[in-house]
Amino acid sequence: FKAPAMSAEISQIVVGSANDVKVQAVAQALAGYPRFATLLVVGFKAPSAVSEQPRNMEETLRGARNRARAAFASRATGVQLAFGIESGVFEMGEQAFDVCACVAFDGTIEAVGWSSAFQIPPSVAGFVREGMDLSQASSAAGISADPKLGSGQGLIGLLSDGRIDRLEYTKQAVTVCMIGIDRKALYSTSSELAS
Repeated sequence: FKAPAMSAEISQIVVGSANDVKVQAVAQALAGYPRFATLLVVGFKAPSAVSEQPRNMEETLRGARNRARAAFASRATGVQLAFGIESGVFEMGEQAFDVCACVAFDGTIEAVGWSSAFQIPPSVAGFVREGMDLSQASSAAGISADPKLGSGQGLIGLLSDGRIDRLEYTKQAVTVCMIGIDRKALYSTSSELAS
């Protein structure tokens, strides 16, 4: 299957975040796509319009979508593709998990991808339930004293002893999201293709 060509030349990619891990995740993931590999990837501090620590998958996706659309709306000349990335927590029974959502938006088509999820230790999950974000909760539980854990290896990097860090987990969501961009004809409704 050959991916359909984009209708317009993309000269710049914008990520709806000033978090360097998120910007680097997009840049590294897109390096594997010849048509995107040489493009400038820039960060833009875009609001998620959700809580600091999203507490379910719907809120996490909404935050990623809001960031992508805000980044696209604020774009400079030449930016035709924007990404929103949001990590959030969801619960299944007594267990809490962290997952990353990525939304790519080109002004018409929106593609969505998710990372794998990992279980959050119960001691950390308890503090998240009290309203802390994952970095704060990790500190309160005595797992990490790094207040910027999410801007570095992330809790996943700490728990996996670096086997997978926040950059790799975020790249996973971006790469999965790109399926909807590369194969947009398969994911678009007839009304989207007509516009």
